Amino acid sequence: MSALSRQILLITLLTAFAIGVQAQTPPDGTTLPEALTTPMLGGLEIEPTNVPGIAVVQDHQGFMWFAGHDGLVRYDGYSYTSYQHDPHDSTTLSFERLESLYIDHDGTLWVGTFGGGLNRYDEETDTFTRFMHDPGDPTSLSQDTVTVILEDRDGTLWVGTHGGLTGWTARRGPSPTTGTTPGTRLV
Repeated sequence: MSALSRQILLITLLTAFAIGVQAQTPPDGTTLPEALTTPMLGGLEIEPTNVPGIAVVQDHQGFMWFAGHDGLVRYDGYSYTSYQHDPHDSTTLSFERLESLYIDHDGTLWVGTFGGGLNRYDEETDTFTRFMHDPGDPTSLSQDTVTVILEDRDGTLWVGTHGGLTGWTARRGPSPTTGTTPGTRLV
């Protein structure tokens, strides 16, 4: 089977799985919207934010990360830490409405937003670096609504937006808004 055939098969299976998951009814009989908005996790109440649950990942330290329309929550098994957008602090999330999460092969957390571009979490400083669309830079994000983030075996980070696909290979430097170009926009 060719590489293209495998990719098409993978996309088809993931789409079918996503449709099937959306069609599931929770086992306790509650309606899906009620189940998504109940602020509980493993019997513990989630208090920092009202996160409905758009994306969930687990990092290399075992922390669970939950993204929603009201920010990001990290759960360490005992307590929650909330991360919010602060328009006066460029080291916070670039936007409050989150769409996607991804942990790359280096263990770096990437956060896609609905209109605020892409954010890279730095666990040493507990801050975020923002990557946004720049109309004057053809290597910046194709648009600022990031719906999917994936990484291939060569280490290229693929960022899908409402405006196209961007592949980033040199992504460890400063934000592109400071003059560094992160990658190649593929449309």
